[in-house]
Amino acid sequence: MLNIVIFGAPGSGKGTQSEKIVEKYGINHISTGDVLRAEIKNGTELGKTAKSYIDQGQLIPDELMIDILASVFDSFEDSKGVIFDGFPRTIAQAEALKKMLAERNQGVSVMLDLDVPEDELMTRLIKRGKDSGRADDNEETIKKRLLVYHSQTSPLIDWYKQEGQYQHIKGQGALEDIFADIRAGMDRVQNGAACVEIPNRRDALLYALGLGREGDILAVLGKGHETTIDRDGRKVPFEDAAVVREYMERVK
Repeated sequence: MLNIVIFGAPGSGKGTQSEKIVEKYGINHISTGDVLRAEIKNGTELGKTAKSYIDQGQLIPDELMIDILASVFDSFEDSKGVIFDGFPRTIAQAEALKKMLAERNQGVSVMLDLDVPEDELMTRLIKRGKDSGRADDNEETIKKRLLVYHSQTSPLIDWYKQEGQYQHIKGQGALEDIFADIRAGMDRVQNGAACVEIPNRRDALLYALGLGREGDILAVLGKGHETTIDRDGRKVPFEDAAVVREYMERVK
């Protein structure tokens, strides 16, 4: 399955490109805001719990948000994959999403970062405000929103780089040119041409295991027979088999 996390500041064109990805690859779109509103409107148990937090002016706990996303994810029959829009926003959420997908023998295929210069974002959002009459699309509010976005996503970008899943997309230019860059990245992932380098062996094993499907064979080469690994010039206990056992216990 092709599971995508898409990042983009307000005004980056994330919604437009998400629609194009859904149309091109036939995958499902999970927008955190839309999902939350739908759960509350439909009066589901998860929606009622989420509403109780909102009514009290509290943030929805990560555990509840993951449960809601998992419920929607599991509702898709014969899905080719999912694009996650608006989640994760923190490293803790990214780790929770990784765990949720691993429990379903899946993983994030790629994280797309739609990068647009701030002056261009300001121009787009101010124009949008004038066209729509939205009071929150004024210069002062926009600067605050962009500051919050960058402070949130900067650590996440580094996290996904370490996971070997980060792809930078230049979000300025013609819509079709931007989407062509996205397609090229998606095609590399689908055709297995992308090479992922993960320095930490344990993380690399867990990443590979998370991409596996029923019937796949994973070849672990190089150190399978050893019981230690070199780390910062010293040998520390480490066994590939122990990592595999840990993963298998987690996804039972």
